Amino acid sequence: MPSRARVTAGPYSADVTDRPLELLHAIAGPDAGFRHGQREAIDAVVAERRRVLLVQRTGWGKSAVNFIATRLLRDAGAGPTVLVSPLLALMRNQIRMAERAGVVARTINSENRDDWEEITSAISRDEVDLLLVSPERFNNPAFRSDVGQKQHQLAPRSERGVSTTMRDSPLSTSTM
Repeated sequence: MPSRARVTAGPYSADVTDRPLELLHAIAGPDAGFRHGQREAIDAVVAERRRVLLVQRTGWGKSAVNFIATRLLRDAGAGPTVLVSPLLALMRNQIRMAERAGVVARTINSENRDDWEEITSAISRDEVDLLLVSPERFNNPAFRSDVGQKQHQLAPRSERGVSTTMRDSPLSTSTM
């Protein structure tokens, strides 16, 4: 039986158990293990509610870190995450990967303008765990204002080789 500890930091708490590894297995298969730094990044965001700067090469597993942290934070009662992703093809792959982790992911991009209103409504109903947007969309003040009004606790993150969370902050300020 796995050892269990309860860690509480700020308004969030997270079980420090094998749950992150279970989610990694759902994403990458039963033989997957964390790479150096992945579990530490997840724990820093989830259990310690710290801001994390994670710079790694393409294919290292930054998306897995984002999806596992998002699932754990949502399970602890946190609001949705915004993932800033530079490519539509990457967004499609990320949505499929997020689903394997039990993360409800949607995207607002240039290919689905007719769906934007429904997606922002789903965010306001707390039905979306992760929203993927392009850097240009995220940098649009009207978008940040609209989505920020729908859900006050979105945590922006970036997939341009850098992952960042903004603690207890509505959509605002800057992107990386």
